[in-house]
Amino acid sequence: MKFVGREWELGCFNDHYGEPSAFAIYGRRRIGKTRLMEHFCEGKRSIYINCLMSGFSENLVHFADIISDFTGKPKGPYRSFRDVLADLYEIAKESTTVIIIDEYPNLLDGTEDIPTLIQGFIDTKLKTTTSMLFVSGSSISVMKRQLAGDKPLFDRYII
Repeated sequence: MKFVGREWELGCFNDHYGEPSAFAIYGRRRIGKTRLMEHFCEGKRSIYINCLMSGFSENLVHFADIISDFTGKPKGPYRSFRDVLADLYEIAKESTTVIIIDEYPNLLDGTEDIPTLIQGFIDTKLKTTTSMLFVSGSSISVMKRQLAGDKPLFDRYII
């Protein structure tokens, strides 16, 4: 599949590849957010986690499956999102990795500490690695609220 456009965004991602960085990407459905991240990840070590609309507990099971497939080691079921982040940190510190959490707003349903946990992950764990984190979502209003000035994801790279 041919990829057209988005040179600025890809250039920005490439400028930060190999250093600790976090990006928030949001916009309407079907405009190419996921494809942009997939294109950037071609040839790079990456893990793609898509958040389901089926509730927080189901997402924890889903994340265990994805991380198990990536590491080749059985994981989960996770008891909390902290456990997910602990395993993502192990992956991130092992080698430069692009971590994608797609449809992030689906993860927020039913728990209020997720943004703070991700902030802590970025500020204390991710910064000790050469890995990148992408948080993406189609719910523009939710993503904007998460990125507002007094919220945990404020002041990250926003595309």
